[in-house]
Amino acid sequence: MKSTEKCLKEWNAIVEALGHGKQTILIRKYKTNLKEFLLYPTVSYTNENDYLKSFQEKHHSFVEKYSLPHKEGEKTEIKYFATVEKILERPPRIIPSENFYIWRRGHVKSYLNGKNAYIWVLRVYRLKKPYMADLAYGPGVYANLKERVSLKGAEPVLTDKEFSETLEKLTPEESLQYGYQTLRDELAMELLENIRSCSTGFFKKIIVDLLLKMGYGGSRKDADEAIEKGGDGGIEGIIKEDKLGLDTIYIQAKRGSISRPEIQKFASALEGQAKKGVFITTYSFSRAAQEYASSIDNRIVLIDGDELAQLMIDHDVGVSKVTSYEIKKIDTDYFSEE
Repeated sequence: MKSTEKCLKEWNAIVEALGHGKQTILIRKYKTNLKEFLLYPTVSYTNENDYLKSFQEKHHSFVEKYSLPHKEGEKTEIKYFATVEKILERPPRIIPSENFYIWRRGHVKSYLNGKNAYIWVLRVYRLKKPYMADLAYGPGVYANLKERVSLKGAEPVLTDKEFSETLEKLTPEESLQYGYQTLRDELAMELLENIRSCSTGFFKKIIVDLLLKMGYGGSRKDADEAIEKGGDGGIEGIIKEDKLGLDTIYIQAKRGSISRPEIQKFASALEGQAKKGVFITTYSFSRAAQEYASSIDNRIVLIDGDELAQLMIDHDVGVSKVTSYEIKKIDTDYFSEE
């Protein structure tokens, strides 16, 4: 195909993620018979409140930068063309790796909560010259431009090798990895539900057990004595960084969302007591709190609910192993008859 007027309408940040190689798939509840199309950028997603929450935090600046398409008057710039290389139908439990998209895994999972879930694997090309298009009209996400756009000289965003490696990851082995990650995410959610509803005394036990498993706090007796229950349902204390006590860490853990004033107060309490601090919450930190923690001289590590649950899984705190699987492959050396 040397030219086309066919378009797929998609929010600009997703179009740019595809165009920058940050995303290689689109997820839909239907298949498509249209195997090639221009990517027509839209602005609809920005109308939703807190739309950034749908995206992985590491991509927030990218999403904000490309929230709106480039326009000249009523015309919209089209920069990319895509071909549908493969359509995969997967059970909703199997969520693709976050390396394939910029959304949060939870957002993708909620989107796929239905009988039909199709993953479109796209090969994206950058047009030799961007095209300024009039408003695209058409049913649903599809549209036809008033004139055909030349595809001559379009360059692939990913090299043949890079794209082949992407396709190779969409294998049964990768599916097992997706399934494993989904089960892990569900386990993390269950852990958080239990942590958020337990007593303050048991909350202290969880934090102490985790710190000891991670190699901090010295002995159990040392850690138990160092960490105390706070009046607000949280805990705090100064623990040994290692068993010899060569350095100390100020620990505070709470069950609630944390804003900047609480981190400022924590940093002030750190002065003269310890050089390092760890603030744990079972919920989340505001962006202002995160920015403040990273801007001060004292070393403060923030652990939110998601990371806390992952650390508990990694260090076998509050979880037990059910089963394990080994993936094997042919030993080519064994079959060598030389």
